[in-house]
Amino acid sequence: MAAPLEFWFDFSSPYGYLAAQRIEALAARHGRSVDWRPILLGVVFKSTGAAPLTEVPMKGPYSRRDFARSARFHGIDGFSMPSRFPIPTQAAGRILLWAKDRDPSSGQARDGRRRARHPRAGA
Repeated sequence: MAAPLEFWFDFSSPYGYLAAQRIEALAARHGRSVDWRPILLGVVFKSTGAAPLTEVPMKGPYSRRDFARSARFHGIDGFSMPSRFPIPTQAAGRILLWAKDRDPSSGQARDGRRRARHPRAGA
């Protein structure tokens, strides 16, 4: 089998959530697995001087509309922003890394990612 597709994402990112719903099927179509790699976008923003799209004037309202529009475009039902955003994701990332360390092929880790990704997922 070809090398795994490295999928870098933040559990709090709406675009990361949308991509996470499609990444496994994309990888499978190309005969690859997915290596889920959690990151902390807050750390990236701080080190680069950037800010979350939702906090940037004019981009904030647009990005919120684009999240929902992108979900509809990709056929992802039930997408909504969490009531509190952004959400802290350190624990979710640590859990995923712990699960991967214990069993890199664990199907339970994938199910846990989906539920941890957004509190409303799977509800």
